[in-house]
Amino acid sequence: MKKLFFTLIGILALPLTFINIAKAEIYDDLQRVFLADDQILYDETISTLESQLDPMQIAYNESELSYNSINNDYNLLIDEQIQIETELTATEGAVDSLTQEKNLLENNYNDLNLNLLAKETELEGYLQIFSILSPGDPEYSEFQNRINLTESDIADLSTSIDETQLLIDANLQNLETTSLSQIEIENALNILTGEIEISSANLSSALELFELAGSELNTLLNEINQTDALYNSELTAVTNLLLELNEEQLDALNRSLKNVYDKQDRVLLISSDDLSLIIGNNYNKKQINDLTKAYEIEEKFISKGYDLLIKAEEKNNDKFLELAQKAFDNADKQKSKFLEKIEKEEIKKEKKTLDTAKKAEKKASDVGKKAEKKAAKEAKKKDK
Repeated sequence: MKKLFFTLIGILALPLTFINIAKAEIYDDLQRVFLADDQILYDETISTLESQLDPMQIAYNESELSYNSINNDYNLLIDEQIQIETELTATEGAVDSLTQEKNLLENNYNDLNLNLLAKETELEGYLQIFSILSPGDPEYSEFQNRINLTESDIADLSTSIDETQLLIDANLQNLETTSLSQIEIENALNILTGEIEISSANLSSALELFELAGSELNTLLNEINQTDALYNSELTAVTNLLLELNEEQLDALNRSLKNVYDKQDRVLLISSDDLSLIIGNNYNKKQINDLTKAYEIEEKFISKGYDLLIKAEEKNNDKFLELAQKAFDNADKQKSKFLEKIEKEEIKKEKKTLDTAKKAEKKASDVGKKAEKKAAKEAKKKDK
């Protein structure tokens, strides 16, 4: 509960030589009465709000942890996706390279077979010619050399074809293995993409909950700050306005409220606005007394009304509800009667002020006329 430090806040703002302890106590008592309803409202509001603060802070912290955890998981999936996509790009490049190599090997293989077929055809022609030649023929030796060279070329081509076939087989094996690896990586990427979509949805939900918890916490903190500001504003206003009361007003207010000081259950709905009225309209003792009586009678009937409401609930009897409403109505009626007295007194004050002004004007007029007569007499004497 906030304490009232009028002596420290307000009194020390004035020279201590003008304020004694007794007056300081008067200021404190008055301040306590004027802030009693505000104090109750403040305590109840702060108690309600602060009871929600810890659960909301816990909810906010938990939502933040949840969001951070899900966000970390999501980022890990994204990193894994980047890694797999990089691996897939490399594998696709390897497949492309192996495919190009396969095409080159197959083209080379086909070329070798064509060359082999040509050499075999060429050899067959040489053998036919050679078969009709005898060792003594001049072409015999030439065709023998041609046959030997062609057979050597055929042997080399056959070797090259076999080697190329081995390369093709190895290439096909690598291409098959790499293609299977590509399919596996693509499948893994598809599965991971699905996991990322789920993680992204979870992340969005977690972020929404996190932002909602933050918004609710900020709203609560703003309400607490507003409650503090509202109370402190009234505290400052009451403190400053009490210091503006003249001695007569301060004494009248103190005397009128003495019967309220020691009764904590009596809470008047009086505020800094009423102090502004006292100061602004220069209320006299009677007006101040009527003002405090208005709030005291209001408090009396309101208190009675709440007691009847409690009885109505305890006894489950609607008759007490009707009586309670009458008490609340009487609170307004009786308060209005005293406020009307203040207005009537204000009219009297205005009339008195006006009468005083007229008397002063008449007196001034009479003095002027006497002065004129005296001046006229003196003028006549001089003329004689």
